[in-house]
Amino acid sequence: MQKTAKRVITVTMTLVLLLGLIQAPIMAASQQQEQKEPQMEMVLEYESRYDFEETTRRFEENVKEAGWSIVQVFDYKEILADRGHEIDNIKIFAVCSGQHSAAILELSDERMVSPLMPCTISIYEKSDGNTYIAQLNSGEVAKPFGGVIAETMATVAEETHEMIRDLILPQQLNRGRQNTAPGWANNRRPLENPAAAEALEKNFPHLFMEEAAMEMEMILENKSLYDFDETVDRLKLNVADAGWSVVGEFDYKEILGDRGYEIENIKILAVCSGQHSAAILQHDDARMVSPLMPCRIAVYEKSDGNTYIAQLNSGEVAQPFGGVIAETMMTVAGETNAIVQDLIQE
Repeated sequence: MQKTAKRVITVTMTLVLLLGLIQAPIMAASQQQEQKEPQMEMVLEYESRYDFEETTRRFEENVKEAGWSIVQVFDYKEILADRGHEIDNIKIFAVCSGQHSAAILELSDERMVSPLMPCTISIYEKSDGNTYIAQLNSGEVAKPFGGVIAETMATVAEETHEMIRDLILPQQLNRGRQNTAPGWANNRRPLENPAAAEALEKNFPHLFMEEAAMEMEMILENKSLYDFDETVDRLKLNVADAGWSVVGEFDYKEILGDRGYEIENIKILAVCSGQHSAAILQHDDARMVSPLMPCRIAVYEKSDGNTYIAQLNSGEVAQPFGGVIAETMMTVAGETNAIVQDLIQE
């Protein structure tokens, strides 16, 4: 058996080498690139053509013209000032499309990505005197999930990009419109023989998957010990006990009901720690991750009759950024995990 296994491995690897799929220069270049930057450009940052006030005004008009809604604006300069921290202007706009939200939330298993809702786009100043716009690269982030999530969020990425298109400097217009994830899979030479390509992908799937999807559990979903209403009530108490604040509450059953869609109960709590938010937002180079703020914890029902809690795995998500972002969000992950710990089934 052992000889047979060795023979299979040898034959397979020989085939791969003969096909020219593993090339040392490509692999070496890819490894050097991977050491320098994250596998996935998770957040896209652009410089605005306008000052802060004009950028926010024009953005609000563009959202309305696109048929989307601004469901809340988080003014972090104001939020953090109330908590004793002084930072430059920054507003995070929570925007929603009823059609796209319903496409995901009407389904049961897909509801786990709700901590990424509503879509958030940040507009902020830096110490260079310029204004910037940042958004989650939702089309890329959603690819590992596949199915309706990937399809819907790819459309969301296009539509949200159009909302800011006329606001950003011309030379930056095409950023985020393509697959921006570096790595060997994006530099590989395609196979002309479809059968060979299919066989390779079957035998070596890790060469074709986003490394971020392989190594990162982006969303944490757990079954609650309680029903929906009690889970939400207990969660709010735990947030307060931890010294955090609920700065927003999105009742998607109500939001989508007003738009003609009927779904099961789902609420997304936007929670904030002034200390941790200030630790990131006081740094120019770290403000680009503000579309991940505030932290969102979702509580929802599924078709199995149970209630679930989902949250962004912020500690893992932040690791590629390094520095103060990774350090702070690791602490955030520990605290938000503690907030939900006594609510979930082990």
